[in-house]
Amino acid sequence: MRDRDQANVIWRRSRLAEDHRRFKVLRNNVVTMIRDAKDKYYESQLDPTLDSRTLWRNVNRLGLKGADGDLGHCAQDPDSLNSFFCSSASDSTPSCAYPNSLAPSREFNFIAVSDDQVIYAVSGIKSSAVGIDGFSIDFIKLLLPVILPYLTELLNFSITTSTFPSSWKTAVVTPIPKVASPACPSDFRPINDLQIYCFGDYNDPDCPVEALNDDLGRISQWSLENGLRLNPKKSQALIIHSRFRSPSTSPVFLQDEIIPFSDNVKNLGVIFNSTLTWSDHFSQVSRRVYLGLRTLRRLQSYTPTETRLLLVRALLIPHLTYGMELFFGATQDSLHKLTMVFNSLLRYVYGLRRYDHVSAVSGNILGIPFEEYLRSRAVDFISHLLRSCRPDYLVRLIECGRSDRSSCLLVPRSIGCTFHENIFIKGVVLWNALPIPRKRELIRRFVRARR
Repeated sequence: MRDRDQANVIWRRSRLAEDHRRFKVLRNNVVTMIRDAKDKYYESQLDPTLDSRTLWRNVNRLGLKGADGDLGHCAQDPDSLNSFFCSSASDSTPSCAYPNSLAPSREFNFIAVSDDQVIYAVSGIKSSAVGIDGFSIDFIKLLLPVILPYLTELLNFSITTSTFPSSWKTAVVTPIPKVASPACPSDFRPINDLQIYCFGDYNDPDCPVEALNDDLGRISQWSLENGLRLNPKKSQALIIHSRFRSPSTSPVFLQDEIIPFSDNVKNLGVIFNSTLTWSDHFSQVSRRVYLGLRTLRRLQSYTPTETRLLLVRALLIPHLTYGMELFFGATQDSLHKLTMVFNSLLRYVYGLRRYDHVSAVSGNILGIPFEEYLRSRAVDFISHLLRSCRPDYLVRLIECGRSDRSSCLLVPRSIGCTFHENIFIKGVVLWNALPIPRKRELIRRFVRARR
């Protein structure tokens, strides 16, 4: 670099062609050396042969994983957050009344615990959260052989004396933002979601709304009696209806406030819209995946193919496959959008250009092409129901065919294209298309379990 800089100074003073050629040669050599050094560095940091812990530490340090949400941009005072969280519960004395269906049938009492039970309980703790004492669960597990008798005695003393240590009632609360840019205390958790489902006839839409309002009234009264506080402003209502006509209903009320009807709501990370076409959810998934791809492409030329495949499987594929069992009722346009997103992942992994075909590598990320993977999830769904016989409300819908030789299931009847395309019906149809030897034994075990 020093020689390049000196050659540049000489050329600028002399303006001779020979000095310019010498400067360009040295400049190109420096660029090549820098590029080779960057290639060597990134290849060493993203080498797929590295152990998993080291590789992911390097990925995080290089910024390929993307920044996790933090509180660095939040100007909320801790005292105001604590006051807000404490105000989430009312000061009324909780009621000890149980609904009839939940009333305890016998007296409940604690019993003393043994060393084995303490070991089993501590070993089952998966959370890495650190308490106010600063001790992690890994540290406690490391000391467990030494502190076990004292810990067991402490727990049994708490049980026999009906005393809960005051120091155990103090915890470190980390506010988790509910939105991308929290601006007020209500934008942070804690929050508890309660969902109520009602269905009715299209010709009489007010009937289920009246039943819903009645349920909400009882829930509101029960919450008041038990020291809980509902937030009508955070509540949403969604009407799921045909794609061709929308019913007109009376309003939904919670604590004398009208709950507006929304075009879509988020439930466990999946966006439901009023016609179950999943278009809003697919749009969100597309944005997340393309944003992740933009981060990964910064170092695409330095990242080995094996590492790119690992990054896509770990960071981006879960966005596509989460809740996939719901997407069988989606429109062809929505499914096409999801397929285009998956093809973009293939092009990133294998360095293909925008209009290059991906058919040759379409099965390398998921093991099979995306469309076949979607169908396989439907078959796995039915297989799980047959194997576990749970949950009951879905298992009751399964009816075996009359012929034991074919090991087929009866396709449930459905009204309308929306429910005809759901995973249960599609799964039964795809199950019936499987070779008989692959499904015969599972059907026989299912029939024996139902008897």
